This record gives sequence, structure tokens and C-alpha cells, in this order.
Amino acid sequence: MSSSLIVVKVFTISTTVLMRFSLVPDFVRMGKQRSTGDMSVVPPVMLFTNCFTLSLYSYEIRDIVPLFVTSVLGVIVGGILTSLFFVWTVHKRETATVIALAVLLCTLVAVYGSLAMTGIAQQSHSSVSTTLGFITIGTTILLYGSPMATVVRVLRTRTASSMPFTMGVVNVMNSLAWILYSSMIGNMFILAPNIGGIILGTTQMVLTYMYSEKRQTGADILSVSIENEREVSIVVQSSDREAGNGAVFTVLLLCIHQVVKVRKAFKATS
Repeated sequence: MSSSLIVVKVFTISTTVLMRFSLVPDFVRMGKQRSTGDMSVVPPVMLFTNCFTLSLYSYEIRDIVPLFVTSVLGVIVGGILTSLFFVWTVHKRETATVIALAVLLCTLVAVYGSLAMTGIAQQSHSSVSTTLGFITIGTTILLYGSPMATVVRVLRTRTASSMPFTMGVVNVMNSLAWILYSSMIGNMFILAPNIGGIILGTTQMVLTYMYSEKRQTGADILSVSIENEREVSIVVQSSDREAGNGAVFTVLLLCIHQVVKVRKAFKATS
């Protein structure tokens, strides 16, 4: 094994481990809130599904390090995160449907893989690895595209809170690493989906940057209480600078108006 391949393997393992844990920051936040918020269950489910199919494929082609090891890690992490998501979400039925479909797909792939690898399906090693390779391409693209599951909501609400930003950044790094590794070992089944991963990851980062903060110019909270026509209590909460400027202007007008009223009342009593 050449030194350059060793370096690429280390880089690939490092970025893949980061990829497997890229959803953890979002889940820590959800754990504190005991709510999944706007996030979709698709990213953790696809992490589990993709890594499950990858583990079978990597075992068939005997790529234990880095592919098989990191795939098993992804199965474990994806399973745990999916379980936590189901516990915290209020959309139990929709979440259960997505999970059930993923389990069904994994079951079918596992049955085929078992029959093929043991020779019962009477397929050659090349045919089995090719079939599992195409399945892996599909699940890998779905994994990299999973943060985009809420893209319609992002464009509609103009906020990217439902997109796991960390996962998008790590997607690009991890895709680059796998492209380098697959190019060196000549595996097109790993190379192809990771090219798509860079495109999808970059698209997600652009959307997250564009809609990183929800601008609610009309979301100011203005509370005014007047006691005995002489005391004014005003509370303003603003989500952005423009809204804050508008609210301050409104407060000034209210203050001036109240001062005028107090002055008139004072003249009337005198």
C-alpha cells in the first residue's frame, strides 16, 4: 500500500466519522427542547439505511477499512438517532411510516445479500457486487440529499432552521474524501454518488446561508400600559435591526403623545 493511499484512507476515515456524527449537534438541541422542531426524520433514517447497504457492499468487495468499519458505525449512530427522533417528535404517524419504509428496504437488501453471498442466488461475485453497488449509489445519493427534504419549507418560510447545517458542511468534505479514495482504488460505485454529494451539500450550504436568519419585520412585540394618564410602560422585542428601528420610532411617538397629554392635564388642574 502506497503512502499516498494511506494518507487518503486516514482522511476518508476522519471525515466519515465526522459525517456519522454530524447530526449530533442538532439532536443535542432537540434533546434540550424535547422537540424535533421543523427537522425531518429523513436524515437519520437515511444515515441508517445507507450505512446498512454500504456494510453489505463493502463486505462483498472486502473493503473492510475504511468502508465496512465506518458503515457499521453509521448503522449504530443512525439507529440511535432515529429512535430518539421518534421519541421526541409529535408527528408519530408520519415518522413511523418513513421508518417502516426504510426497514422494509433494508430487509429486502439483507435477504438478497444473504442469498447472493451464500451462492443460493447463483450469481457470480461480480454480479453480486454490481447489484449491491447500484443499490449503494441510490441510498448514498438519498443520504446526501436528505437534508434537502425540507427545501420546499425553507423556500416558503425563508428560514433554514429545518436543515441540519453541520451535516451539509461535512457532506461536502466527506464526499471529497471518498472521491479521492475511490479514484485511487478505481471504484466507480463509490465515486459516482459522492460527486452528487458535493453538489447537494453545496446547494444546502448556499440555502442555509441565504436563509440563516428568519427576518420577521412585523414580528415586534409592543406592549404599552398607561396608568393614571401619567405613567407609560413600553416593552419592545425586535428580531432584526430594521424592525427594531421601526419599533423605536413608534415608541418615541407614543412617548411624545403621552407627554402632551400629561402637560394638558397639568394645565387643566392648575
